[in-house]
Amino acid sequence: MNKQFTIEMCGDVNFEGMVIDISYNRETIASINYEKGIDRIEIEVFPAQNEKFIFPIDDFVRVLEKARTLAVKCAKEDIENRKKGIEY
Repeated sequence: MNKQFTIEMCGDVNFEGMVIDISYNRETIASINYEKGIDRIEIEVFPAQNEKFIFPIDDFVRVLEKARTLAVKCAKEDIENRKKGIEY
């Protein structure tokens, strides 16, 4: 993965589960959430503030896939925890 991209899990009061933030050069460019379910994962893309982002599309696709995989894993863990009666 392009080292300028980072992926970070975080909580967001607007969503029940975790949110996965994608950053490029330390600026968050997108957030992925699974609030509507594993089959309906959504991405919110943020506009650049002071610069435009230019990077190879293959690098971006790879980071999106890694973030999506992490979102699916978190969603499955949340489902299992709810079955066990664990709420956060």
